[in-house]
Amino acid sequence: MKTQLNSALILTLALATTSVLAGGVGHMDIVDTDKNGTVSKIEFEQYVGEQYFGKADRNNDGMIDDTEFMANRMGGNLDEFDRDSDGRLTRTEWHTSVFDKFDTNSDRVLDKSEWQRVKSSGIGM
Repeated sequence: MKTQLNSALILTLALATTSVLAGGVGHMDIVDTDKNGTVSKIEFEQYVGEQYFGKADRNNDGMIDDTEFMANRMGGNLDEFDRDSDGRLTRTEWHTSVFDKFDTNSDRVLDKSEWQRVKSSGIGM
């Protein structure tokens, strides 16, 4: 009985910890550092853009090439994001292009409905 109780307690703690940690980028309020109900381009770059850029840049050369881009769930192709057409994305191109993709009404902030698109893309998850 004691073993079952300990196992249940450990499982409960593990689930609670996983639930807190899984919040990550999915919770807009973590990224919305000024707590105004939207995510600005700066907040996006500082939290989501930089975090995801590091994950996407698998060979750590500071650029995202076509192979690395295709390994992610961004949709579309690299050319849509590659503003200088050199076949690679810099951090600036990544941040600007990815933010613009989700800022569907071009108001320079992501509202809750636009944030849902960020969440469903898998970015930072």
